Amino acid sequence: MMNQLRLYLDDILNAGLDEFVLTEIYKVHEQLPIKQVIFWHNGSSKLLQRTHFEEMARDQIGKCIRFLVTEKTPLSEFAWFDILRDEFQQKSQNRFAYIYSRDNVKDVASGIQDFLRVALFVESSRGKKIYYKKEYNQ
Repeated sequence: MMNQLRLYLDDILNAGLDEFVLTEIYKVHEQLPIKQVIFWHNGSSKLLQRTHFEEMARDQIGKCIRFLVTEKTPLSEFAWFDILRDEFQQKSQNRFAYIYSRDNVKDVASGIQDFLRVALFVESSRGKKIYYKKEYNQ
């Protein structure tokens, strides 16, 4: 599915980036429609944090973007664009990816901007083919 974005929720919640990430995703969606956002986690975040995050996501992006919060999403399932930590890179099946390290979780915001850049490039028009005079006369 084109314009599908998958993010690792545990890093976002542990770094306190939840509101910031949702705001960035909404800003990107205003420029280019996102079809689906998947937030996956491995169960290490507290249930209360996940519940609060789901409510915020429903309020901020749920009206215009289909989102899913899921536990233990296998990285072997295809995602159009992954924003993930370097240790998951080998397991992930994706078309495009933005990789960050455990020490630089705040780079998730850069990953969202990278998603926008790639998606705009992929969806842009290719321009007109230039015909030469020779081809017109035939």
